[in-house]
Parts: sequence; structure tokens; C-alpha cells
Amino acid sequence: MTDENKENEVNALKNQAVNALASKYLKNATLGEALALVPFGTLVQLVQNQVINQSNNEVSSMTEEQVKELINSDNSTENAPLS
Repeated sequence: MTDENKENEVNALKNQAVNALASKYLKNATLGEALALVPFGTLVQLVQNQVINQSNNEVSSMTEEQVKELINSDNSTENAPLS
């Protein structure tokens, strides 16, 4: 076995160990612990990115008429008086 093959094998084993350890941590983590590890701004950015991706997917499957209708309904709710 060459040094390069041995190094690749060691790296593969280390990657498996990392995955096993990460799985163990994830199984035992509570939502509170998981959220405590991520800064609030990062969470907001992740949610915003997901919402934008979902919106892009939905709009891409709409007809031109549906897009116009959506824009018109959005504009009318923006100008509606507050209750």
C-alpha cells in the first residue's frame, strides 16, 4: 500500500468518524441547544433565503395572468387601512 493510499484510507475513516459523531450529537440535541449554536442573524438569513427560493419556484410555475393577479392583490393589501 502506498503512502497516498494509506492517507486516503485514513481520511475516509476520519470522515466516517466525523459523520458518526455528528449523528450522535444530532440525535441527542434539543431544539434549544441547536438554536443556541446559531446566531439569530444567521437564522433569519436562512429563513429569508428559503422563502425566496420557495417563492421563485412558485412564481416560475405561474401563468402571466396569475403573476399579475398576485401583484395586484399584494398592492391592494399594502394600501388597505389598518384595523
